[in-house]
Amino acid sequence: MLYIYSLEGCPYSIKSEKLLKPYKPTIIKVSSIEKEKYKIENKMNTFPQIFLVNENIKIKIGGLDDTVNLLDKIFKNNDISYSNEEKKLLINFFLNK
Repeated sequence: MLYIYSLEGCPYSIKSEKLLKPYKPTIIKVSSIEKEKYKIENKMNTFPQIFLVNENIKIKIGGLDDTVNLLDKIFKNNDISYSNEEKKLLINFFLNK
């Protein structure tokens, strides 16, 4: 399952929601009041915060630029910088949707 922690009013969060809509992500709307909590919890300073989660593993994809770069590499068959297990999960998720 794909998760987007989307900061309300953030243009990058809005773009990531549109980009990833075909993958049916779970979108967690984050208010400006809550954003510090999610920065600490997810160990990221910016939004959106995007993760792929299955029953055993939570893979941090990153923000919008990270997601665009990852998708570009996956669809062009380039190597991605993740462990073998994470790589397999990411490629299967994005190519089989």
